[in-house]
Amino acid sequence: MMHIIISGGGVAGAGLACTLSNLVESSEIEITVLEKETEDDIGFVKRGQVLRPEATKLIFETKLIDYLKRKNPVLKYSPKEELWHSSFGYMGSFDYENLAKGYPMIYLPHPLIVESLHERMAECGIQVLYGAEAVDFQREIDGKVSVNYRSKKTKGSVSSSASKVSGDLLVVADGATSNLRASMNMGLDFYDYKSGYLVVIMDRFSGFENDRFLINAQGFVPLFSLPDEAMRAMIEINVVNLREWMALSPEKIQARLGQWSPELSGCRVREIGSFYHVIRRHAKSYVADRVALIGDAAHTTHPMLGQGMSMVFNDIAVFSSIIKSDPTRAASIESLKRYEENARPFNESVLNNSHELHEAILEIGRSPSSIVKHHELLERVGFEIDPGLHLGEST
Repeated sequence: MMHIIISGGGVAGAGLACTLSNLVESSEIEITVLEKETEDDIGFVKRGQVLRPEATKLIFETKLIDYLKRKNPVLKYSPKEELWHSSFGYMGSFDYENLAKGYPMIYLPHPLIVESLHERMAECGIQVLYGAEAVDFQREIDGKVSVNYRSKKTKGSVSSSASKVSGDLLVVADGATSNLRASMNMGLDFYDYKSGYLVVIMDRFSGFENDRFLINAQGFVPLFSLPDEAMRAMIEINVVNLREWMALSPEKIQARLGQWSPELSGCRVREIGSFYHVIRRHAKSYVADRVALIGDAAHTTHPMLGQGMSMVFNDIAVFSSIIKSDPTRAASIESLKRYEENARPFNESVLNNSHELHEAILEIGRSPSSIVKHHELLERVGFEIDPGLHLGEST
């Protein structure tokens, strides 16, 4: 029986395991998941809670929606994100259905996504080793792969034990700073934006209906609607200024945002969240002999288009389809290469579009008339310029 080891029990690793759960139940494959967090802490990462329609489409096609529905997600059809300039007002909107017409946006907190997947793994008998952090791997004489991991059995434990698990195929899904990817010396294209986003939860302002980008010559702040008349602001901050921002009180952050854009002046800051350092990573190869990278272990992108999770579910959908087509050959280099050939093009388009759009939006903030220059890029990512936009006049 094919034994698949998945290092990482986040959305990528647990999602792949769940899409293959029917093969586990029919005893065609065996899956062991190594998760570095304890069972009590799994999923408690402050990540985005919005899944774009193209991710939703893949979630429906892989039937993962059956598990996510247990957590009562909010589905929003025909989602749009508006672009507003401090001087020129409304400039147009992004149609987030451009890659998956008819599918909704899913709003579900990250911990609940992970929790729903772990519940499914428990139901179908997938073995999950909690508190098991993968350290490195080795190829055995018999052709199998082994993963060495440190095991912490209890939260706060100061002692750990070294253990090993062996299988036919290793799927590396242990995140952007993957220990296993590093131990394999797999090449990585790396770009540090030297900035990131501070998450701030605020009261909504009057007239806020659709998510929007607020832009001006100083930069931009994406705003996303939340329940209870709240919204999530993503403040782009240079890493050298992070310490200063983190020392500010909620009232001082509110005052700064009010000076930056009048719409935000009366919005009370409810909570100051985490800081997300933006780094673009892309593995030069997703596969090696009996090894495959998926999710953040293979790629991380600028969050400009909110498509990080779309890449994750793209990997899951492509790889699970190939494994299901012939489970006995899941570890063959031919199957692994087919996974990369089919998954990489979409991921590359996300990485490139997100990078280009970030630069374009900054330029449009400084010089609104440059929106015409970026027409081809904007059209490619689903943006429609407001027909009534007059760039010679400011509001």
